[in-house]
Amino acid sequence: MASGECVYEDQLYDPLLIGWGDIAVGEVNPIDLKVSPGQMSFSADNNLTVGGSDTLAELFETYDPYYAKATITEFFDKTPPTDGVKIFEGYIESVDLETGKVNISVSGFELSISNKFSYEVVDITTYPNADPADIGKMLPQVYGEAKRVPFRAVDIGWYSTLISDITDVQTTIEVTNATDFASSGTVQIGTEKISYTGKTSNQLTGCTRGYDSTTAATHNTGDFVVKAIQAEADYFYYIIGHAAKEITTVYMDGVRQDTANYTAYTGQSGNYHADYRGYACIEFKNLESTKWSRTGDTQTMGEVTADIEGWQDDAAGTYTGTANALIERPDAIIRHILLSRCGLSADTINPTTYAAAKTEYTGLTWDWEA
Repeated sequence: MASGECVYEDQLYDPLLIGWGDIAVGEVNPIDLKVSPGQMSFSADNNLTVGGSDTLAELFETYDPYYAKATITEFFDKTPPTDGVKIFEGYIESVDLETGKVNISVSGFELSISNKFSYEVVDITTYPNADPADIGKMLPQVYGEAKRVPFRAVDIGWYSTLISDITDVQTTIEVTNATDFASSGTVQIGTEKISYTGKTSNQLTGCTRGYDSTTAATHNTGDFVVKAIQAEADYFYYIIGHAAKEITTVYMDGVRQDTANYTAYTGQSGNYHADYRGYACIEFKNLESTKWSRTGDTQTMGEVTADIEGWQDDAAGTYTGTANALIERPDAIIRHILLSRCGLSADTINPTTYAAAKTEYTGLTWDWEA
């Protein structure tokens, strides 16, 4: 194809490709999960019409080539197209123009796994009442058994900040935004609880200081004004990025919590919270031990962690070979990451090497750490 005519099924094609480099096959190590991406490059004639454009460079001005899929298939003389041999598949990483030609570098799909990996980050739009300390953090994803997995606080009730210092007797308190606050209720600043009878868009009015046997105190600009904890009247929600097989032990700031203080939902069918279906969720219904704490300029809720069994296989046993099993073997984890989290097709995985890895790992036990 690099010289002379290219004829396929009686159709004459100009020889667009004028050369290519070596092809390196990539791999993902099933032991340490390190990636060695495949690499290949080729040069194309930039003097020929292609795809309705006068040149390949002009075509790339219309269609962005970066991360476009590139497949190299080898056909032999008179071989039907269904019998072609796919020798490389990847995604375009770079395009360089030279006089009369375009040089294109392609990386195997292994390099793009991090770009394709599906995950969720806590943001203020999706979780308007999330703990400020968790905004911008990824919801964890867990394989196997893991200890003290951090759950993100996605709903700790409404809160705002003081826009100026206040005294210990002030009965109108100005905040950054009181839109989400209840029309009346109780807030907490530091250790002081304050009841209020009314509000505007940025004020709490009719305040009673030192409410509920707390001590009235002065507070500073920027201090958090939060929904006060009212024993079992309020609920706070902590989640990770997917359903789990099991949640065993829950901790608040490293202290194991009595099961009377919370309800744990795995997120699986029949055991999920209505607002967080598909997510492992911990609902606290008694947070007397929970506190807002200040470290430097950051003021946040206490950290919730849990011992859990993570991703669970589906009813067909797609990843482990066993219905609803814990996904913990390295081969099963890689298969789940590629197919479920990165959206790759099953033919991406070599069935022979996968079967060999499954045989090697089956029957072994795994000691995973969070």
